[in-house]
Amino acid sequence: MAVSLYGEVQKQVIAATLADDFGVRAEFAETTVVRIERPVGVGSALQTVPLALRHGRFGWSVTDCRVTPTHTGYWPRQSHANAVFEESISSTAGDFRTLTPLVLQEALAVAGTAVLEPVHRFRLELPSDLLGPILPTLSRLGALPLVPTAAGALAAVEGEVPAARVHAVSTQLPGLTRGEGVLETTFDHYEAVRG
Repeated sequence: MAVSLYGEVQKQVIAATLADDFGVRAEFAETTVVRIERPVGVGSALQTVPLALRHGRFGWSVTDCRVTPTHTGYWPRQSHANAVFEESISSTAGDFRTLTPLVLQEALAVAGTAVLEPVHRFRLELPSDLLGPILPTLSRLGALPLVPTAAGALAAVEGEVPAARVHAVSTQLPGLTRGEGVLETTFDHYEAVRG
């Protein structure tokens, strides 16, 4: 069974609920980030249908594009004189269902796509005396911190972090901030996957 979750805590809650309430032991795969593909150019092919956009060239769903059928090459019901309908010389719905994914993949190959990952905006509040040591650690973990602010014993830093790195930041935060750091994250945008 596949379940879309947000965060490690939800895994623990679901595992505990299944075990306690139903006696079912659950195992979870390692958390992964759901990425998307976005066209980076213009492509065309002979036939297109949006249903085929569920899996792009790299396996992710393709978003932010418009699919416009311009010519279907439809051959209406045809048969030889005084004969029954002959599917081999006529177009059927099955023809379009079969060809659409192939033709759409061809159009995407011509246009090109980029794999994008979700990026979160973060705000971290922590003791001011820990601000200097934590900035390089945030950068090493993939975050892009902005200029921090400090007011007395409390400091704050905001910035961006790839969704795939949020868990690493949040699990290391207690040790880096003596348990006094508070991290808030929220989805902000998608950007091209680095590396």
